[in-house]
Amino acid sequence: MRMHLVGLGIDSLLEIHPGLRLAPSFDDSIRVTGRLRFIAFTRGFETIEDNYELEISIPPAFPEEVPLVWETGGRIPPDWHRNPGKTLCLGSPTTVRLMTTRAKTMDNFVKVLVVPYLYQRSYFERHQTLPMGELDHGMKGVLKEFMDLFGTSEDQAATLMIFLTSLRRRVANKRPCPCGVGKPLGRCRHRWKINELRKALGRGWFKSLFRQIEEWRLRGQGIQSEKDAVPK
Repeated sequence: MRMHLVGLGIDSLLEIHPGLRLAPSFDDSIRVTGRLRFIAFTRGFETIEDNYELEISIPPAFPEEVPLVWETGGRIPPDWHRNPGKTLCLGSPTTVRLMTTRAKTMDNFVKVLVVPYLYQRSYFERHQTLPMGELDHGMKGVLKEFMDLFGTSEDQAATLMIFLTSLRRRVANKRPCPCGVGKPLGRCRHRWKINELRKALGRGWFKSLFRQIEEWRLRGQGIQSEKDAVPK
């Protein structure tokens, strides 16, 4: 068990944040609870020192699977950037999964995803605004994320980029790049980003995402409310 904690970076997490502790778990996940204290800042904005009561469920497949995080102190309103099940919405699904795989260990996961979320919440409590703006929830936010990622203002181009990422590399490279330069993907600069995403998350992730976008469009693109937004 000790070696398992070391490999996942949980021992480092508990050392960095001594207010956290291991807790009993009723499934195969590892459960960490307690008070997380942090000092953080975003460039151009104030430094904030604060703390929150959290519960973190670390799945057996971490870092390929994203941990679940709850705020248990009752400080964060239940309708403020939460997922179904009231877990904290740490960002858009693709970004969160990508950052989790890159983090590799739990101490890094908390550093790059949990602390920035808590910083945004603390900043919002003080100023009633977010320092980095918001990203819509749902498919609208997913498309905006990929539009920014590929430098396009057209959501259809972003959708096609997602579709190409779901294809085998050899097949995708023969298709026209949606950026509009008239080149096949294999000769366009966007191939590097698509290859990186495909390698990091797998074709299945983007195949599922493309299917969800198509279903969302068939439903009439849904209705987004102002509160359904993700901190950037």
